[in-house]
Amino acid sequence: PFAWFVRSTVHFALAPTREAVDALATYLQRRQRQIQRGRDGPLRPVVEVGAGSGHLARLLNATGRLSPPLVATEPFPEGYAQSEEALFGPGFGDGLGGVEAMRDGEAIARHRPALVLC
Repeated sequence: PFAWFVRSTVHFALAPTREAVDALATYLQRRQRQIQRGRDGPLRPVVEVGAGSGHLARLLNATGRLSPPLVATEPFPEGYAQSEEALFGPGFGDGLGGVEAMRDGEAIARHRPALVLC
């Protein structure tokens, strides 16, 4: 019950403006490049752990500033799909497309991110 409350109420308190999303994407892009300056190989991704439904990750990726795209991970994403549909109706957003079901430590070990967003 408390976990459902957090997923269905607190998590959805996020109401980002276009300006806020753009500013965060610009900051993440700049930090990602600063961290990897002077290192060989491709840029390492930004990983969002505890991404819930992946809504913020989709918004950030839609800016086109993050390359490679931000990777969204959530240990138990199936609960978010049910909560979003219950709160906002069928077909809210695009479901859980792109959210990888894995725990935080596993996500960091697998993706070896330049930055972790949580």
